[in-house]
Amino acid sequence: EWQRLLQHNRQRCESLQKTCQAQAEANAQMQGRVGDLEVQCTNLSMTHKDTLCQMQTLADHLQFESEHVESSQARIRMLEQQIAAQKQEAEQQKVLISESEAQAMQSRRQLEER
Repeated sequence: EWQRLLQHNRQRCESLQKTCQAQAEANAQMQGRVGDLEVQCTNLSMTHKDTLCQMQTLADHLQFESEHVESSQARIRMLEQQIAAQKQEAEQQKVLISESEAQAMQSRRQLEER
């Protein structure tokens, strides 16, 4: 009877050892997968940080370009105002020239009449 129990316990012990060994191997594989996932998470985190930096750089660049456009538009408005003022002055000069020419012709006629 003792030998049968001893044999049974040995078989149970061997079975438990095999189960423990299989579980240890499964745990090792799982730890390897966890390590791979940690590496992937680290890589994704770095990629995310890089993307955020690129987005900030683009935002800064867009802000600079926007300010440049606004500055250029203000300069264009100022130049347009200057051009309009110069056109108005040119028109006034034309009127003065026409008046001067008319006076000159009148003066010539008066001189010719004398």
